[in-house]
Amino acid sequence: MKWIIVFAFLTITSLSLYAQSGENVFYLKDNGEFVTSVDSADFIRVIERADSGSVNFKLVEYFKNGKVKTLGSVSSFYPFLIYEGSLVRYKMNGAKEAMFNYQNNQLVDKSYLFFENGALKKITEYALDDRRYKVEKTMYMADSLGNVMVKDGNGHFKEFFKSPDQKELLSLEGDYAAGFSDGVWFATNVSGTYWYKEQFDKGKFVSGESSKDGQNYKYTIQEEAPSYKKGIAAFFTYLKQNLKYPNAAWQAGIQGKVFLNFVVEKDGSISDVKVARSLNPDLDAEAIRVVQRSTGWIPGKQHGFPVRVKFNIPVTFSISR
Repeated sequence: MKWIIVFAFLTITSLSLYAQSGENVFYLKDNGEFVTSVDSADFIRVIERADSGSVNFKLVEYFKNGKVKTLGSVSSFYPFLIYEGSLVRYKMNGAKEAMFNYQNNQLVDKSYLFFENGALKKITEYALDDRRYKVEKTMYMADSLGNVMVKDGNGHFKEFFKSPDQKELLSLEGDYAAGFSDGVWFATNVSGTYWYKEQFDKGKFVSGESSKDGQNYKYTIQEEAPSYKKGIAAFFTYLKQNLKYPNAAWQAGIQGKVFLNFVVEKDGSISDVKVARSLNPDLDAEAIRVVQRSTGWIPGKQHGFPVRVKFNIPVTFSISR
């Protein structure tokens, strides 16, 4: 235990040295929320100066145990990361989790996913179709024992996985043809209280039907993001009309953006409004107040039924002189 404490101290000290030499150090939660101290963080992000001759910054993220979480490059890190080139993610035990390639924050070439034991799980290929639209092809899938289900983009895939709340075991299966989902895909939980069946034509979703807790749905859109009933432009108009500039911030000339995240519930109500990136305590509080009072949201849908969805928005404060 003493060794762990000393090691953690050395890790934090080294991060402080980065900051002293002009590097950028950020503390984050796993949900992407920025926090002010390493004690409340889940991981640490360090942005280093670009190498000589490179316009990009080096990105290194660390778990709190000192092991590397992410290695890659970014062309920008504020307000969001813009990935460039190779990106490698690691598990907390040091095992490789995934490898990606980016160009201007868009996935290109191939990506690789790995199991806990290091075995290759999936290869995805990214390309452009005849109309120059980006397409994603699944070229390889295997289980943790190395049994290959999809090879060269063709095969029958079946997987068991846990639900997002980790309470249920689900199964999903269907066919791949030339790298695309094709034919009927079916998913269900063990108890049979939840299932969906979807039809694909060479990767294109055609239609689906689902059932959850005895209620049936039919749908032609696989996933729908939450939306504001009168359109997102109307939502930003609502913000502009209802925000009240805190006097202290106004007098100090503080302006800019507060980045918030919140959850649009299944009934369209708003919950868990939090600051993802702070501007000023008073401005943060005002942004939260106005967003919390917003109504008229249409919930997101997945496989036909309403779901809780996390939403991210910037709230702009601007002073006109």
